[in-house]
Amino acid sequence: MDPGRLKELFLEESRTHLDTAYEQFATLMTAEKPALAIGALLRSSHSLKGMAATMGYEPMVELAHALEDRFEIMRDEALSLDEVQEGACRTALALLAVMIDQAESGQPSPSPEAQTIVAQLRRPLLPTAQTPERKEDESPQRPPVSEPAVAKASSADAAPRSWRVECSLERGDPPRAAIRALKRLAEVGTIDTIHPPRVSGDPSEVSYRIQVTLLHPGPHHQLERQLGALFADAPLIIEPQSTQPKGVVERSGTGGWCRVHSEDIDRAFSAVRDLLQHQEGPFEADRMRRTARGAYASMRRLRLIEFSEISTRLHATVQQALSDTGRQAELRIEGGEERLDRSNLETLLPSLQHLLRNAVAHGIEPPTTREGNGKPARGAIVVRLSRRDRYWRLTVRDDGHGIDTAALRVLAVERGLLDASRAQAAPETVIRDLVFRPAFSSREDVDTLSGRGVGLDAVKHAMESLGGRVDFESQPGVYTEFVCEYPQQSSLQQALVVRSSESHYAFPLDCVNRVVDIEGLTSEPGRQVGLQEWLGIDDSRRTSSENYAVVIHDEDGPIAIRVDDVLGRRELLTQPVGPPLSRLTPYSLFATLEDGCVVMVLDLTRIDETGYHRER
Repeated sequence: MDPGRLKELFLEESRTHLDTAYEQFATLMTAEKPALAIGALLRSSHSLKGMAATMGYEPMVELAHALEDRFEIMRDEALSLDEVQEGACRTALALLAVMIDQAESGQPSPSPEAQTIVAQLRRPLLPTAQTPERKEDESPQRPPVSEPAVAKASSADAAPRSWRVECSLERGDPPRAAIRALKRLAEVGTIDTIHPPRVSGDPSEVSYRIQVTLLHPGPHHQLERQLGALFADAPLIIEPQSTQPKGVVERSGTGGWCRVHSEDIDRAFSAVRDLLQHQEGPFEADRMRRTARGAYASMRRLRLIEFSEISTRLHATVQQALSDTGRQAELRIEGGEERLDRSNLETLLPSLQHLLRNAVAHGIEPPTTREGNGKPARGAIVVRLSRRDRYWRLTVRDDGHGIDTAALRVLAVERGLLDASRAQAAPETVIRDLVFRPAFSSREDVDTLSGRGVGLDAVKHAMESLGGRVDFESQPGVYTEFVCEYPQQSSLQQALVVRSSESHYAFPLDCVNRVVDIEGLTSEPGRQVGLQEWLGIDDSRRTSSENYAVVIHDEDGPIAIRVDDVLGRRELLTQPVGPPLSRLTPYSLFATLEDGCVVMVLDLTRIDETGYHRER
């Protein structure tokens, strides 16, 4: 495993999670219903903690863990942040950004600021009535909701204004100076954006000025007085913010970033270049259509990535978990050659890592325990990606001690989720679903490795965001297998493309036994049937002859399906067939060939179910 590659992945993913945390924290401060933002912050801090633990960055682990604890308490006890805690959370996020930048050139270093922030984050939240009053030169405390002042205040007066604040940093250590400046600014208002967005650890590359967009409800003179007291020796620029600060990039829409191989981009741009050349030259319309379809297919392929691309990260996750627990296990990944949508893979990766950590922490037994139970000392964890009908099926299986549903029933009663009678009468599906509840865990101890149920909650959230579901099967003492399924969007599939009458069809390649000429069909065992007849399509107007037969195997043995022509093996960029065709026909996917012909991909497992299979 290349350490340089592992660090590169850590830097990229940790910054993505940190960006998400910044966005969700801004939402938390303004949202009327903050539960979704708190859940997202909990997942982001948990992921940051896990990735830092994988790299051995203990200062970052401690800080992210403290953030996770704070957001968990907010979620479970429905508490809000006071001013001190709000500032501590903002400073913690800024410190995490500094530590990530330090990791790029070395190791994150512990700092007194981080220790102070960790202590503040772990301080119990005070009820509103006990919150200490702020001094005159600090932001005024919001009055209780029941006071008449709130009812009399207009929405315009209560809404914070956006100010551009630029201040000089103290000379010396830019990251520490920036942190101190941000802490002071957070005491006065809500920091919306920061420019530069991250603080580098190299003084030669850092400007000794920082610019923020600050949300503050008061007028200019009040903000100037409050900031002047905090930055007595530093010149300030304070002006109303009407446009986005220069250099701050705003991402539009909900799309995320993805890594793309340069050769894929070259192919796509080459196709687009050819298309533009065809527009300017005397080319036939059909040639231009072929070029356009090729360009479209190339662009679509940019979104596809082999599942094996994330194998390094999965192995690193398991190795770190094994190191932390002293367990022994071997990870095997199956289906690595499958290619799926990049954005879906980025969504799945944190869920996979959570499931793998849980497999080690909750599933695989210590070596001595396994040997005492007649098992090998080294456990087995298998990640498998496969296609099933119109869905991707992703499973994580371990040969550990399993999940005891009887114990889950007892836990459900102890934690007040079900009463005793309902717990005993509830079906297995209801009991199994309990493990996906926020903060529900089947273990009594909580550690920095497995978390506190946030992993399975995150898995369910991720699968639902893809339109899928998650469940598990388990046999105590034998195995546990988590099963994630979600609809296929676009994917590459190896298939045998054939023509029958005027239509094109594709057999999944793993279902095809062989292809024979029609002359040799008499010696083939089993049944024989024309493709059109097999699909229940009227074949009375056929004008072409059947020249080949595709031999497949079903439950009753081999069957030879006659077709007009065999176009050969193709790698098809497939898309799902939507309703109502997906319910009424034996086609699960379709694709488009280079010449524009639409190919229907046969779902052989559905032909009997939909009544299209006909025996000659």
